[in-house]
Amino acid sequence: MTPELVNLIQPGSTPHAAAFQLISACPALDVVLTSTSTLQHWEDARDALAQPIPDARLRTVLDVLSAG
Repeated sequence: MTPELVNLIQPGSTPHAAAFQLISACPALDVVLTSTSTLQHWEDARDALAQPIPDARLRTVLDVLSAG
């Protein structure tokens, strides 16, 4: 995750939180398995999964990723 991609997904977010938000936007994905080393990481993951990426922003992210 580059800083530019993180800011595109969720401005001001951390790379980990942005990654969780991106994978939670996958329509066929029902379960995300994760492990963390600290309670803070677990809470960050939980909070990120609770904040879906708005559809318009998701389209922009996918366009950027598909452009390579």
